[in-house]
Amino acid sequence: MQPLLVVLPYHAGDFQLAQKLLVWINELGSCKPHSILLCADSQVSRDDMMKLMDLARPNFHKASTMICSVPTATAEKKVWAPNVMFLAAALQVHTNYRMDFLWLEPDAIPIYPGWLNDLADEYEDCPRRYMGSIVPSNGQPNLPPSYLNGVGIYPNDAIRDFENIESVKSSEQAFDIGSAGVIVPKSLNTPSIRHYYGTKELPPTFVEARAVDAPKNHVTLDFVGEDTIIFHRSKDGNLIELLRKKGVRKTSNPSLADAPPDVPPTTPPKTIPARRA
Repeated sequence: MQPLLVVLPYHAGDFQLAQKLLVWINELGSCKPHSILLCADSQVSRDDMMKLMDLARPNFHKASTMICSVPTATAEKKVWAPNVMFLAAALQVHTNYRMDFLWLEPDAIPIYPGWLNDLADEYEDCPRRYMGSIVPSNGQPNLPPSYLNGVGIYPNDAIRDFENIESVKSSEQAFDIGSAGVIVPKSLNTPSIRHYYGTKELPPTFVEARAVDAPKNHVTLDFVGEDTIIFHRSKDGNLIELLRKKGVRKTSNPSLADAPPDVPPTTPPKTIPARRA
């Protein structure tokens, strides 16, 4: 297994979500031999940056922080902060690391212990350069037929693909949307990374049991999916709270059922492609 570099981008507005995510990752167990790069917006306070470093350092082989300065948008120049941060991080990875990387946004939740090893194993045998959730646009206007959602695994030299895509550099489109024509043909759609956007104002929120008259964005743990290793997106912390309450401690996820306390967790055999092109 080749270790992955987890890249966790965050800004002041989602600092608490990133903090909750790192606490949860620590509860799931050690992520060594993998490393983590925290990509902080320059508006985040140094104290908050150190809080996340303190959470990440014990659980990963190596933890570091890069600071990304997002330019101020003007009437003449549009700025899409996620694009700026992704391009800066992708360049940093290619320049200073020798690992492929997992772009893990603060609302992307690992489901069970051993999650990162399982993703690394799957990607090691992936026949494509990119691996994640390929999302069909279903005919929505101003969208490509499909795109690879941003939360996914990227090759170490991904910047070579993205730096030449003008709509991404100019912030005319989100980096996953604007890059679709280049990236989708090089990507593997995997059920291991499950993306569900919902709607702009109604991201999915997890509940123990769905009431008859519940809002349409209320879902239960069954919605996660049997093959899911990471679920994206959960913006309110409810998914973590439900997983914690259920005592999820398996290294596989056939049903999200609690593992019997006297039975060691096991990983079933996985069917994965033979090699990466």
